[in-house]
Amino acid sequence: MKIKVISSQCNGCTLCIKKCPIQSIRLENKTAVILDSCNYCGICISVCPQKAIIKSLEDEVIAPVTNKSWVMMETKLNGEIDSTSYEMISKLRELNPTAHITAVLLSSTCKNIDTTLLGSVGADEVFLLQNPAFEEYNAVLFTKALVPYCQREEPAVFVFPATEMGRDLAPRIATELHTGLTADCTDLSIDPENGLLIQTRPAWDGNLMASIICPNRRPQMATIRPHVFPMNQDKDRSCTTRIEEYKNPVLPVEKITQRSVIESTFPDLEKQTIVIGVGRGIGSKDNVDLIWDFAQSIHAGIGCSRPLVDNGWLPHEVQVGMSGKAIAPKVYIALGISGSVQHLVGMQSSEYIIAVNKDENAPIFHHAHLSLVGDIKKMLPLLKDIVEKRKKLS
Repeated sequence: MKIKVISSQCNGCTLCIKKCPIQSIRLENKTAVILDSCNYCGICISVCPQKAIIKSLEDEVIAPVTNKSWVMMETKLNGEIDSTSYEMISKLRELNPTAHITAVLLSSTCKNIDTTLLGSVGADEVFLLQNPAFEEYNAVLFTKALVPYCQREEPAVFVFPATEMGRDLAPRIATELHTGLTADCTDLSIDPENGLLIQTRPAWDGNLMASIICPNRRPQMATIRPHVFPMNQDKDRSCTTRIEEYKNPVLPVEKITQRSVIESTFPDLEKQTIVIGVGRGIGSKDNVDLIWDFAQSIHAGIGCSRPLVDNGWLPHEVQVGMSGKAIAPKVYIALGISGSVQHLVGMQSSEYIIAVNKDENAPIFHHAHLSLVGDIKKMLPLLKDIVEKRKKLS
């Protein structure tokens, strides 16, 4: 979008110059001229008495439409590819069976790349940009490396995991490419009329789901919450590998000298097949200990909704939801959780949801496969039997 002055209508009144908050308008030959420093706030449009200043798309450069989709892969400390990368590829393949999907990775080595798995979830190609400087993530270095390749190959879609790296890197690349970015998406779909990517994310503190499109710029960019999409596989699909050496990187000033894993008494929620989610409906902090003992008895991880973290009953590392983790266990047991949108975002992809709540009208029951109304303490023995039966079925 640009701000344009219709010179034939401008009478040189200078009102727009006086109202511009960043002094981005000047008068030339008795006509207002918009400077390059304009931030398109639109104040000048609203104050012009002659209606001589308008929004214009004339100078908008729309990149050629291609059928290419890029997925940014991320590696963990142990060198393994983060599972969110596979989930994003699988979703893009579901949305567009004919797209050419490229899994992009910046790395110092080509180890631990499972092209068989990448092909089965929908990738056509792995593009590995390689340089020893890529051993540690650096925002400036990764941005400078990726942008020229993106400009050259012109993908229509470029998605990133909504991890620490993805949330840091994606907006930098979007800025360099002069395109839009939708952060923390929980769903993707295709507009059947124009083929645009519809990027859905929670808004207004989770009280609204916003669907966002990027009609005029490419690539259409988004960061995707982990574990919101299933990882579908087709073993008949194959994937090729393209490796390029990145020459003469501008080395970052800062350097990571050491990494250490933070020790925790709580098991990693993302690796658990059974997770018990605890809400403030459990009544008191004392009941957390009771539920913790129950979780250990069925070999389950323990998570919680935000109120328990705010109250200091459980640490943030086990919070599930919009401002916590997104998980997709085989069984999720929601104890005393009302079912707000903020929490549902983090566990709605669970394979089987059991909800226990005293309130028979709790919203969580609309999303549960099994709903139990009653006192949580009395329900724990019953829940143990149910979980054991689910284990035998699976």
